[in-house]
Amino acid sequence: MQDRKLLMMRGLAIATLVVLSLGCSQVVTIYWEKPGAGNAQLQEDKDECQSLQRAVGLNEERIEKCLEAKGWTPVRQEIESVAPDSE
Repeated sequence: MQDRKLLMMRGLAIATLVVLSLGCSQVVTIYWEKPGAGNAQLQEDKDECQSLQRAVGLNEERIEKCLEAKGWTPVRQEIESVAPDSE
């Protein structure tokens, strides 16, 4: 019975830490842009880069370098999540 209670307390503590860390987290979104190109062209280029990388093992960094070689520029957009005011 005491083991079960201890397990529940640990679970609650972990859940609380997760919720608190999410409240102060930062979300980073990366999107790709290329002058004169749209989403269809991005998907085509990305598919080609992924296909080329399968031969040596898929690696996100290599795929990104491939897209950059095709003229795409990664744009980071950071959105800060604000923790609720404690009043």
